[in-house]
Amino acid sequence: MNWTKEMGLWALKKMQARTSIRSFADKPIEKELMEEILKAALQAPSGGNLQPITVINITDEKKRTKMMEMCGNQKFIGEAPVNLLFFVDWHKMEIFAKHEKAPFTCRESYMHFLIAVEDVMCMAQIVETAAHLVGLGSCYVGSVNNLGDEIAEVFNMPKGSYPVVMLSLGYPTREMPIREKLSKDIMIFENSYPGVDEEHIVREYRLKYGDMSTTLPDNEAVKAGMLENLKDALYTSYPKDEAEKILKEVMDKGKMNETQRRFGLHYHARKMQENGKQIIERMERHGLKPFEM
Repeated sequence: MNWTKEMGLWALKKMQARTSIRSFADKPIEKELMEEILKAALQAPSGGNLQPITVINITDEKKRTKMMEMCGNQKFIGEAPVNLLFFVDWHKMEIFAKHEKAPFTCRESYMHFLIAVEDVMCMAQIVETAAHLVGLGSCYVGSVNNLGDEIAEVFNMPKGSYPVVMLSLGYPTREMPIREKLSKDIMIFENSYPGVDEEHIVREYRLKYGDMSTTLPDNEAVKAGMLENLKDALYTSYPKDEAEKILKEVMDKGKMNETQRRFGLHYHARKMQENGKQIIERMERHGLKPFEM
């Protein structure tokens, strides 16, 4: 086996053991190491090699703290020595296109928007993978997508740009267990989508989530709030009588299963729909109108 293949196999084994890190040591990332990681990121694939991306490297302590506060006071953001904020950015290309007397509709094109988001995620993932391979930990922060107005002000972002994701980087304080994922059997198919029956699908998700559940709290006010949120979310997907029957089952058991928690509390079914509309409105305020026909 040649050296290149050996190194490649080592990297593959290392990638198979990756997990998100939310606790960082009080230790800076060496400047030279960060530069090498960012050099790799610049070689990310890009549709038409347009590279409609801007990355803000947040190293200023005040701005890092501000981002932590805006993103739900998630402690790891404040601990991370580096937070990379990834934007879709058509501002630079628009200036160049006009200079070259070329037509330009990228800010109003869904296809350009979709490809730009794909480009951003390709670049972010190269950073995430490179960081993992050299012993750093990382965690994606998706909530920046909800903060277009605030982030534009903090970082002086021009029209035609909008935040997609942030990646927090640093040295892990400890080794984290690998989270259970869906198996290759249910995730990767060959040539066509097979006829996967309900029993098979349920079994695979059961293997992933196991017996994870959330016990209803003793505090009556908190419990009532949780149940009201779940009920409101259930109404998006079930007739009223069926939703209330499900809610009664949760109350009788004194707990909700993991999928109910995820779509009834964490990624609340109705609020996710409403939030999407709000993000589109924010994007329009910042010069991006990909859904206008």
